[in-house]
Amino acid sequence: MVGVDEIISKLNEIRKKIQQIEGTTKDVLLDILDVIENIVESREIRIKSKMPTIYEFMQKLNPKSHTNKVLCLAYFLEKYKGLEELSLNDIKDAYKDARLVMPKNISDYLSKLTKKGYLIEVGKKDKLKSWKLSVDGIKFVESLLSEEG
Repeated sequence: MVGVDEIISKLNEIRKKIQQIEGTTKDVLLDILDVIENIVESREIRIKSKMPTIYEFMQKLNPKSHTNKVLCLAYFLEKYKGLEELSLNDIKDAYKDARLVMPKNISDYLSKLTKKGYLIEVGKKDKLKSWKLSVDGIKFVESLLSEEG
């Protein structure tokens, strides 16, 4: 049986290929891919893979500042969702999925995290700036995780 990580990895490869398509077909294929991802991330599969929901992950870490919340959400998206690049929209969606009150200007926090060296700007995704976690950003979140046990 194929593991969840392999499925997510393959879906990310497919997403990259779909992003290159122009027109309405792209939107339809992305919608289909989203449905497939939701199925893969269903509770039954999460239980088997021990993958937390983004809500559970954030409740466990309970970061207080929006700067730390953005960093922890970025970590979750990279580690558990397999996103290689994160856009502002990815972080906004993560706030909603985690049921957190969204700050007025997430871009400010992304900028602060970049200046701290926790995020690295890597280009554009969906015509927006995109980032990925730096080694220091990963270490910071993992230190929070180890504190939680």
